[in-house]
Amino acid sequence: MERISAFYRRYSVAGPVATAFLLSDIIKRIFEWVGVVDQLRSMMDPNYWLTQILFWPHLSLVISCIGLIILALLIIKQEPLVKVPTPDTAEPINQLRYSSIDPSAESWSVDPSEDRIPYIEIREIANDKGWKLDDDKSLSGNRAYDLEMAMRQAVTDGTLSVWGRKHGTPIETNPLLLIPKEHFQKFEFRHGCLNYDNFDNVNTYTRIPGKDSNIHEGDNYCDLHVSKRDIERLLGRLTPTTGKIPQ
Repeated sequence: MERISAFYRRYSVAGPVATAFLLSDIIKRIFEWVGVVDQLRSMMDPNYWLTQILFWPHLSLVISCIGLIILALLIIKQEPLVKVPTPDTAEPINQLRYSSIDPSAESWSVDPSEDRIPYIEIREIANDKGWKLDDDKSLSGNRAYDLEMAMRQAVTDGTLSVWGRKHGTPIETNPLLLIPKEHFQKFEFRHGCLNYDNFDNVNTYTRIPGKDSNIHEGDNYCDLHVSKRDIERLLGRLTPTTGKIPQ
């Protein structure tokens, strides 16, 4: 019954009309077959009775039966208009498609190029948050170290996006690449770029801790850029340090 009702919902006009036509034709031919309608006429005209018995009722019944078979096949093949999930097939909400997404990866709501800023612009944003990277050079250097370590950890955690260029001549001709977070398990940010204001961004790069890697050699990246949204979010969570070494 559900398939029949679904068929009539989809073919709201054609279905009932075709069914009524076929049923009325079958009933009419059955009555003609038993002689209820044309009984008197057949008694008066044997040739007419013979023609009706041998040809027209048979052909009409065959056509009607074929029509009913086609109609039945259409009803049987109807798919439910709305599939309601059952408890066995319903997918738990906490497993909806998000299970395959890396939790550390964020979907960009804007073009990354609009969110990307040069690394040296972190200095101004950090100063607005109270880090005082342009204050006394010894203390500002220590505060810069603290911030660089926090940024390195954030990149490793996947909460800070950093881009850089691989080596080439000139460097600016190489495209900015999103630096894999695994890179910062071995490399760190070059110190001095945040607390000194005489650095060009092209001279920012990553290096192996304890080694003053040449900017044009190795597996490090240079001309660094960061996500403004990510760095503002990170600085909003961090408490500016004093830069003083504990006694």
